[in-house]
Amino acid sequence: SGKDFSGLLGSLLYAACMTRPDIAYYVSFLCQFMQQPSPAAWECAISVLSYLHTTMNKGIRYGGPERECAVPDAAGMHFKVFADASFGREVHPFYGGFIEWRSGPLVWYAGKAKFAPQSSCEIETAAMVRMLKEERFAVQVGEFMGIEFDGPTACITDNKATYDIVRNPGATKRTAHFDRWLHFARELYLKSAIKIYLTTTDKMMADIMTKPTDKTTFLRCCAYILTDGHVD
Repeated sequence: SGKDFSGLLGSLLYAACMTRPDIAYYVSFLCQFMQQPSPAAWECAISVLSYLHTTMNKGIRYGGPERECAVPDAAGMHFKVFADASFGREVHPFYGGFIEWRSGPLVWYAGKAKFAPQSSCEIETAAMVRMLKEERFAVQVGEFMGIEFDGPTACITDNKATYDIVRNPGATKRTAHFDRWLHFARELYLKSAIKIYLTTTDKMMADIMTKPTDKTTFLRCCAYILTDGHVD
């Protein structure tokens, strides 16, 4: 029934928001069927629950050994923002990412865009802006608690157009129609608050936050984001 589906999704949402970023996209996708769940949606939700049961040893650990970063030049930076998006699958595609701090995911997000992007460049830029807003909040909270952050934040994307747009001020054919909020990343770059890095798609660790992936990609991203075994 719809009530049972809502209850199950509520439990999955708790896990996705608190300790399991690896299921964030799938739970966010299933939330679209809260009002009229189908048998297929129920089976998918049960599959996510089964996955959680078989991977109970996975969790988040901060302060462990630093993982090999997708961009070697970004190694050692206090925050690493991974932003990614899907495009061409739906009118309103999914976008999101996560913020890495002390070798663990501090904040993550997977959601559906509230606008219809006209290009992959636009939605990838929107994903970066969405995650940078979370990063600004995390910095403010840390500074309030007396934590000092040295240097800029590393912002990692696998979209060449987004990389160029952030680094080069001015309007182009790609950006002439952009809303003002989409230039937030460029403003931070000009203030030297962030450094942007371009990586390849196979090293984009936020892939599992925005789209269904093959098993190899999923396991690779999970291994980077989560820790196996006992979690302190």
